Amino acid sequence: MAIELKENQGVMFQNEKTNEKQPDFGGKVNIGGKDLHVSGWDNKEKGLNFTLSEKTGEKQFREVGKAHLAVNDKGDNEKRPDYKGEVTLNGQNIKISVWKRETKDQKPLLSVQSSPNLAQTKDVEHKAEHAAQKEVKKGMGI
Repeated sequence: MAIELKENQGVMFQNEKTNEKQPDFGGKVNIGGKDLHVSGWDNKEKGLNFTLSEKTGEKQFREVGKAHLAVNDKGDNEKRPDYKGEVTLNGQNIKISVWKRETKDQKPLLSVQSSPNLAQTKDVEHKAEHAAQKEVKKGMGI
């Protein structure tokens, strides 16, 4: 079954594990327009271990990111994610939020959403804006 992913979203389905080292969940996530394979090990109240990989061959993958997602305190809002954390991908911190869901036939699945770390993104934008202002002043002879 081919999964059509929207940018910065993904889904993980429960695996049929044959040994304890295999991930509990596997699927795909799109981060910044790039489809990545994602694996998750559910440590229940301790959180979710999360690994991102990119395909390098027919059945070969290379790990590109790893994170521990903590159990999220939902407070009085059930719409908040079940797990939250950050993964570093290509030098950029990406926030990851995961919600526990079920398929139509009531099998567990995890819905994944990603977003860049806003503080880091604003810092990069600020540096770019500052560099552009310096160039304008330089061009004006200031």
